[in-house]
Amino acid sequence: MKIVKWLLAVLVIAAVTHAALLYFGPSLVMNRAMAVVAAGSGINTMSHAPRPTADTDRIVRSSPDLLYSICPYDLGDGPLRINAEVPPGTYWSMSFYDMNTNNYRVINDGQASAGAVLIVLMKAGTLGPAPAGAELVASPTPRGIVLHPPPRQRRTQSAGDRHGAPPRGVHAAPDAARVNAPPVPEPSC
Repeated sequence: MKIVKWLLAVLVIAAVTHAALLYFGPSLVMNRAMAVVAAGSGINTMSHAPRPTADTDRIVRSSPDLLYSICPYDLGDGPLRINAEVPPGTYWSMSFYDMNTNNYRVINDGQASAGAVLIVLMKAGTLGPAPAGAELVASPTPRGIVLHPPPRQRRTQSAGDRHGAPPRGVHAAPDAARVNAPPVPEPSC
């Protein structure tokens, strides 16, 4: 009987530990990632990382064939405007991650028109009218990360500068240039 109680206690502790890790793990990972990235560039600012090497990778093992741009965001003060060039004939993408590590939106060259894209990132439930030519993206959480591997030629290693120069044409507006779209009122019961 004593061993049954011991096994039951071990199973309960294991289940509680497992549930806590599943619930808190993703936000702990994103908090660490945002702190590391924001320490170098700040919040709501697109930073262009140098070509990844084993010595420069700060979060995960990135592909050494790509250059990355990253923008930790905080929508607490309002929407964020993101402008990016979309060159023709290349693969292009921008991925949006919430604070639970969920990739909630990806925009790629098949969805974006060649030339440029304007994205207005807003908190879910506060979507207002979009500025002309802009796509509204609703973030499930007020904070998160936008990851943008720069354009590269299809079927080639990389179209960027092979010496690690930052990609051109991608930036997030600073706080002073935030979008001033009025929010849509929350539905009430």
